[in-house]
Amino acid sequence: MNKLLTFIKNRQIEIIIGIGGVATLLSFVFKNEHIFYYGIAFSSIGLISVGMRVYLREKDKG
Repeated sequence: MNKLLTFIKNRQIEIIIGIGGVATLLSFVFKNEHIFYYGIAFSSIGLISVGMRVYLREKDKG
């Protein structure tokens, strides 16, 4: 269980992007516009988080 929690903690950004992608695909299957908006929101949050992570790593190196 501890390894699973560590994996989720280290990969939380990818998981958020994945949830957004799945929600976006489900919106097309169910033809529901609201699910699409949630998918876009989750994907955007994930991408912003990835950008912040990369920026902070570069800032710490330099």
